[in-house]
Amino acid sequence: MVIQNITFVASNRNADLYRIDPSFVYRCENLGLALSKQGHDVHFTHLTKLKWKEGYQAVIFHRPIASVRLWYLLRQLRLRGIVVIADFDDLVFDEAYVDYSPGVLNGLVSRRVTRRRFLAHWRALSWFDGVTVTTEPLANHVHRLFPSIRVEVIHNSVHLAWRHESHDVLPNEGKRIITYFPGTRSHHRDFAQIREPLSSFLRAHPEVKLQITGPLVFSIDADPRQISHEERVPFSEYQARVRNSWVNLAPLEETPFNQCKSALKVLEAGYWGVPTLCSSNIDNLRFSSAGAWISTKPEEWVENLERLLNKAEYQRASHELRKRTVALADVDKQAQLFLQFAETLMG
Repeated sequence: MVIQNITFVASNRNADLYRIDPSFVYRCENLGLALSKQGHDVHFTHLTKLKWKEGYQAVIFHRPIASVRLWYLLRQLRLRGIVVIADFDDLVFDEAYVDYSPGVLNGLVSRRVTRRRFLAHWRALSWFDGVTVTTEPLANHVHRLFPSIRVEVIHNSVHLAWRHESHDVLPNEGKRIITYFPGTRSHHRDFAQIREPLSSFLRAHPEVKLQITGPLVFSIDADPRQISHEERVPFSEYQARVRNSWVNLAPLEETPFNQCKSALKVLEAGYWGVPTLCSSNIDNLRFSSAGAWISTKPEEWVENLERLLNKAEYQRASHELRKRTVALADVDKQAQLFLQFAETLMG
């Protein structure tokens, strides 16, 4: 049976803000736009507003958390033969890894509160027949915890809205701006991994600027005039910041949580022809031929930055990078994969 009517459901606390959540934008909106383009009837809503009598065929719950409401909705949807799928893009459902949660490591959330939330995600996940995740390591965690639940890796992809944007070069091309985009408040320790090598590089190259966009507590031992730090911008304005970049940064602390992270920052920059210096994890390695410059030691961050200062080296790194990125991060292909998975669950 072909699935035609598909609904994506947010589970975040504030029902009025779910459409601006970057996680929902990529995991639900982007996939939904691709499915809609392919002729499917796609809807977006919040858990508190979901009407189970609307004739849906597949309902995807983004980062579901156990509650009486969720249990009741799943029961009603299943009684109507509707496919229900959970989607997770972070390791937030395995109690054994609570201590590695960025919120705990960065002192933003207590271990007790985080453990309770992980358990609520775990319990919710156990109520589903199918789960979609962003990376292979995340799929492995689901398999280990719930061997009977079917899992499909649906990779993050270049946002469909960007594919329709003009690809003209911005007027400030030639400026050497290093960018870093911490999407949330939990990346202080990640950025600290590269504080020393980045400080060293900036001191050696006063013509290079560092532009940080998003919440971050940091210190850089370089000329303050080289550094700018601005508030996070809405997704609609985000791509202009990415396109402004010469080299992008995506450092990650070596933790089980970060091993499950997707290469989102790599593919975002890569689509606009910008290489990303990043830490090593499974998904970043997937982009090693499409913009990801893996740096595993402090000195490698400096060495790679120095290499990219060479015009010929930079041209090689950025040549057809958009094409190489889309080959690995095509939302149309991921939409097809999702449909096949959902139809399999329908039986």
